[in-house]
Amino acid sequence: MASWDEVRKLAADFKRIQNTSTAHKLSERNCVEIVAKLIEMKLLDVIYTLDGKEYVTPQCFEREIKDELHVHRGRINIVDLHQILNVDLRHVEAIVEELLKQDDNLVLVQGDLIELSYLDQLAEEVNDSLQESGQVLVAELSRNRGLPLSFLVENLHSRMGSIIHGQFDSVGGVLYTEAYVARHRSRVRGIFSAATRPTAVSPILARGGFQDNLFHSVLRELISAGELKGALHGRLENATFIPDVYSKMQKKWIDSFFASNSYLEFDAMRRLGIDDPILYIKNHYSNHDVILLNTCCIGYSIQSQVTAAIEEAKNSHSWVDVLPLLPSPCIAADAETFLNKCSIRDILKYEGIATCKEFMHACMALFTEMMETRALQDVSKNPSLLSELSSPTKGSDKRDKKRSARQADRKTVEIKFLDVPKIISVLEQKIPDCPPEFIEAVAQDIQRPLTEEYHKALEVSFDLMKKPSGVQNRKLHAALETQVQELWMQLKLFEKAIPYFEGDSRVQAHKYLLSTLCSDLVTRVVRFVAEDHMIPVDTQEISLTLEDRIKIIGQLPPAISKQLKSLETTLRGKDVETFSQKFETVCGMECCGVFLKKPDKKKERHLLFTHRQSLLGKVEQEEDPAMTLHLVVVILFQQFTGCMLHAPGRMVPSIVTILGTHLQEEEQKILLSFQQLIIKYITAVRNMEEAKRSSNANGSEPQKLETGEGTAETAKDSEKEGMAESNGGDEQTDNEPTVLLSKLNSELPIVKAIVLKTKKDQ
Repeated sequence: MASWDEVRKLAADFKRIQNTSTAHKLSERNCVEIVAKLIEMKLLDVIYTLDGKEYVTPQCFEREIKDELHVHRGRINIVDLHQILNVDLRHVEAIVEELLKQDDNLVLVQGDLIELSYLDQLAEEVNDSLQESGQVLVAELSRNRGLPLSFLVENLHSRMGSIIHGQFDSVGGVLYTEAYVARHRSRVRGIFSAATRPTAVSPILARGGFQDNLFHSVLRELISAGELKGALHGRLENATFIPDVYSKMQKKWIDSFFASNSYLEFDAMRRLGIDDPILYIKNHYSNHDVILLNTCCIGYSIQSQVTAAIEEAKNSHSWVDVLPLLPSPCIAADAETFLNKCSIRDILKYEGIATCKEFMHACMALFTEMMETRALQDVSKNPSLLSELSSPTKGSDKRDKKRSARQADRKTVEIKFLDVPKIISVLEQKIPDCPPEFIEAVAQDIQRPLTEEYHKALEVSFDLMKKPSGVQNRKLHAALETQVQELWMQLKLFEKAIPYFEGDSRVQAHKYLLSTLCSDLVTRVVRFVAEDHMIPVDTQEISLTLEDRIKIIGQLPPAISKQLKSLETTLRGKDVETFSQKFETVCGMECCGVFLKKPDKKKERHLLFTHRQSLLGKVEQEEDPAMTLHLVVVILFQQFTGCMLHAPGRMVPSIVTILGTHLQEEEQKILLSFQQLIIKYITAVRNMEEAKRSSNANGSEPQKLETGEGTAETAKDSEKEGMAESNGGDEQTDNEPTVLLSKLNSELPIVKAIVLKTKKDQ
C-alpha cells in the first residue's frame, strides 16, 4: 500500500497541473465551425434555441424536461416548457412523444404532461377532502384541476381502496365515505318509516339536501332489503313511495266497498292514490265477474239486477232504461257500454235503452186502425194512387226486369205513410212514459216498416173495392168487433166504480156513462148496421147525434130497428146494467153478430195501468185548476179502490168525500182547500159576468175587472160549473177573480205532487 507521503505528493502534482495554463487553445469560432461540421456530417444531433445563440442535444433536452416536470410537482403544460426552455414548440412536442413512448409513468392530457406521481398526490388530496367533508364531487374536481371528467373518474376509481378510502358512485360522479353513506341511509330510512300515506319523493329530496343518485339507490336498497315496508312507483323525480300499511288499508277499503256495493268508481280509486284503476282491477279482480265501463266497474250483483230487468222487459214486450239501474256515478255512455257487453240475445239497443222486436211490433200496431182508415180514404179519393204500387212490367230481358223492379221500388218508397214528427206525436200520446230520445229513435226505425205496411193496406183496400160486398162486410165486421170489444171492456171496468157512490152521485155516475161511453157504442153499432144495409150516412164524423141515429134506425128493417130503438131508449135511463143487457142482445147474431168477451185479469191489469199512465200524463200537462183537481181525484180513486172511474166534474166533491177515508189528513186538507178556492173563483167570475150583463141591460158601461187571460172561458168550463152546482153555490166573497186565480196557480203544483210522486216512485 502507498504511504501517506506518496498520497500527498500525488495531490501536489494534480494541483500543479491544474494551475498550469494550456499551451494550445481553440477559439470560439473554431468551436462553432467544428460543431457545424459534426452536425453536417451527422455525427452530432443538436436542438437550437429560439434566439439561435444556444443549442442542446436531445438527451440533454430530455433531462431538462424531466427536471422541469419534477420542479412543477409532476404536471406541466408543453406550452410552458416551450417558453421556459426557449425551444421551438415542435421540438418540445417531439421530445415529449419520445418520453411517452419510453416512460409508462408519463401521460399527456389536453396538452399537459403528467407524471403518475402527480395522480397519486391528487388522490391523496381527494382522500383528505373526502374524509373531511364526507363527499367529493368529481365534476367540481374536474373544473378546479382542469382535467377531463372521464380521465379523473378512471384514475380515481383505480385508486379506490388503496389511496382513497370510500365509495365511488360512477353514475353520479361522487365520492362518499362509509360514514356519510350510513348517515344518509339512516336519514332516508327514518323519513320513509314514518310515512303512512303515499309520499312524493321529490319534495323530500329537495328539503333534505340529499344527493339524487345516492338517495334513489339507498331508497331502492332499503325497500329491496325489507328495511322499508312499501313500494316505489314511478321513476326518479316522479317517484312516489307507498307504504305497505297504506296499501293494506287501501285494499281493505276497496274490497269492503266492492263487497257492499258491487261496483268501484275509477275517480274514487284515483283519489285513493291508484293512478291506473283499470290495471288495478284487472290484477286484483281477475277471478271476479266484473264489467269495465267508462266511469266504473260493476260486479255480478248489479249485472244480475240489470240483466233481470232487461229480461223482464223482453218477456213483457216492453222497454227498460239501463242508466237508472246502474250505480250513480255512471253516465249515458256506461249504459251503452253495458248493453254492448250484455249477453242477452234478441234485444234492441237505443242509447242506453233496451227493448225487443215485439215492442216495436206493438208500436206499429198502434197505427193499424189509422192506417186502415187512411188507406180506405186514399183509395176511394185517388184510385190512381195504386198505379205507383203496380208491379214491374214483365219482359224477356233480365236487365229490363231488374231496372223495372228498381223503378217500382223507388216509387213505392216515395209513398210514405207518416213523417217522423207525426209518428213521434202519436207515440207520445200512446206511450207517454217513454223518453223523447227513445221515442224519436223508435219513430225513425218504424217509419219504413209502417210505409211498407201502408202499401199493403192500400192494396188490400183496393182489392176490397173490387171484391164482392161479403168480403168487405167481413172486414168491416172485424174492425167493428175490435172497436166495440175495446169500448165494452172499458165500460165494464168503469161500471165497477159506481157502487162506491150513493144517492144522487150514483145516479149521476150512471147517467154520465150512458151519455158518453154507452152512446159511443150505440153510434158504432148503428153505423155498422147502416153500412151493412147500404143506408147512406150523411155525416163523416165518427160520432152521431141523437137525431142522426134515430133517422138511420128508422130506415132499417123493422126487426133490427125495434132492437136498436130499445137500445137507444136505455141511454135515457138511469142504469148502466140495463143498457149492458140490452147491448149484449143487440150484438147477437141476429143483429150485428159481435161476440163480447169478458175482460180477463191480464187484460184488465193492462187497461188499468194504461188508463192511469194516461191520466198522469194529462196531469203533468194540465194548467187549468178545476180540470187538474178532477184528474187528481180520479187517479187517487183508482189508486185506493183499484177501479177506473169515469165521472163528470160535478161529482168531484163526492169523490173527495170518498177519498177522505184513504188519504192522509194533510192531503185531505190540501184537496178540500183547493176545491173551496175553485168554487169561490167560479162564483166570483159568474157574479162578475152577471154584473156585466145587468150593466149592459141598463145601458151603462160595465165595470172593467181584470180577471186574467181566459177568465170567461174558464168560468164556462163544464168541470167548474159542475163543482159549483154540486156545492149549492157558496156565498159571494169580496175576493177578486185575479187574486183567487193567483192562489189557485200557486197551489196547483202541490195538488199535482200528490199523484205525481207515486209516478216517480214507480
